[in-house]
Amino acid sequence: MEPLLTFSEITKLERRTQEDWGITGDALMESAGQALFHAIANDYPTMRSLVIFSGSGNNGADGLVLGRYAHNAGWAVRVVLLKEKGTELFQRNLTICKRMGITLEPLQSASAILEYCKAQGAGVLAIDALAGIGLKGEPRGVLRDGIQTLQRYCSIILSLDIPSGVGSPTWSGETETPSGTATGEEQDSWPTIRATRTYVLGCLKEETFHPQNRSAHGRITVLPIGFPRQEIQNLAQAHQISRDDGPAMTTGLRRDDFKNRRGRVGVAAGSVRYPGAGVLACRGSLAGGAGLVYSLTSSPHGRDPRLSEQIIPVPLDAHVSEAAIRTVLGELGLDALVIGPGRPPNTNLQAVGNQELMVAACELGIPLVIDAGGIQSLIEDIPLLDEICCRIPRRAPIILTPHLGEFRRLVQALETWTLREDIHFPGGSDSQKTPENLGQLHRQLLGTPRLLPDKARLIAQGLNLHLVVKSHITWICGPQPGKDFVFDGVTPELGFGGSGDILAGIIGAFLSRGALREPGHAAASGVIAHGTAGRWLVDQGRGYIDAEDLLEAVKITAHGLSAHEG
Repeated sequence: MEPLLTFSEITKLERRTQEDWGITGDALMESAGQALFHAIANDYPTMRSLVIFSGSGNNGADGLVLGRYAHNAGWAVRVVLLKEKGTELFQRNLTICKRMGITLEPLQSASAILEYCKAQGAGVLAIDALAGIGLKGEPRGVLRDGIQTLQRYCSIILSLDIPSGVGSPTWSGETETPSGTATGEEQDSWPTIRATRTYVLGCLKEETFHPQNRSAHGRITVLPIGFPRQEIQNLAQAHQISRDDGPAMTTGLRRDDFKNRRGRVGVAAGSVRYPGAGVLACRGSLAGGAGLVYSLTSSPHGRDPRLSEQIIPVPLDAHVSEAAIRTVLGELGLDALVIGPGRPPNTNLQAVGNQELMVAACELGIPLVIDAGGIQSLIEDIPLLDEICCRIPRRAPIILTPHLGEFRRLVQALETWTLREDIHFPGGSDSQKTPENLGQLHRQLLGTPRLLPDKARLIAQGLNLHLVVKSHITWICGPQPGKDFVFDGVTPELGFGGSGDILAGIIGAFLSRGALREPGHAAASGVIAHGTAGRWLVDQGRGYIDAEDLLEAVKITAHGLSAHEG
């Protein structure tokens, strides 16, 4: 796992490193410049030419140190300067570059260098050192000109730490914008470097993994520059997870396991409008390794022919009483229940409603995965969310799996719901940052600008549940501070109808095998198995993939995460 820090936490890290550990800013910058040169030389072994676009802050100073190392190694180095006055570290390294005879030109008179970049095309590496994490608000003036010029003239752009122009996206109704200063058409004109590759200095940044920001970074390489590892870990609230982290987070198969011990998963999914969603969620649970999968269906007349013979139909129509629902769920002995894929949010004439199933499952202590129509039920009925999270003495975890649009609607519903000061959350007094009631949650959400991960954290901690917020970047936030995860999927081929239904089923399978031990790990394992399967298919040259492709690949990736325990 790789720790992630916010921009503000990076500032704390730099201060602690210098004040408490005695590692100076000059030493960190020298280490960064040296690491950058060796990484670039290794990644681009045939290149010997750099054009560095340097701002006047410490990000620009990093670029100048890189330029010194490249110059000393015999590379052709040219520097385009926004300004010649800047931070102390910038001024010091600029003076050294001048003494070494490195070519330096102000942006306004750098036409020869820019024409050189244009003529060389992919034959020259352009270094984006214009602005780092200290940028506040929209790039303006000469910085805006520098970003636009670099993007226009250069083919291969390597950003240092973050691409210039990337900010801290905030919540703004239906849109999110860097630093909260632009919406709609204004955001479209916001200049941001779209890098070929980003060399992240010290540790990963949370802001990198906001869905709006990730694509600007290109390929990411993390370079250690001397920050004490324990300081990074102490500050980190989240970690990036990958395929390699899955086995340590997963309940493995024992050699004497059989179907009843591999997990019993119930799936309440599908409808007349979306019949395939239930099939895919059930098959996702099987592919994820569940031993028994029950389809809670509204049709008592035979089985859906698309369901595997391994999937057991359990008829539950709209006329079944609440007591009968509890009886059926109790007799099945479920280890997890998946509710919502392809289902309408409200009770209809054909099936038991999502609400009745959620309440019954919580009363019986059955772990829940709530997706799609189930989430919409909660958005439309906040008192139901209050009931299953706070009113019913809960013995089992709840995992919500909204996509980004559903998560926005959930946040809006919580922000606009009538305040009820009498609603208390379990464990609310343990932390000043954990809301004790929906009124406090309402106010804290309104006072928190960033949608991801900050609002997700507030909801997960306040409601004592896990959130899996899905996009090309997936955030997993839980009730315990410091145990959030992000999965860097970036596999657009997974963006097809039914992919999320399969994921809900996979998470249900992992949850059924270790739900009470660490539900956040079950959610993370499901996300890893799903995302890794998609990436493997693309790497195999399968082109556009469909549900059948994904299900077959998940059988392999999910099994790979569930190593035998002995």
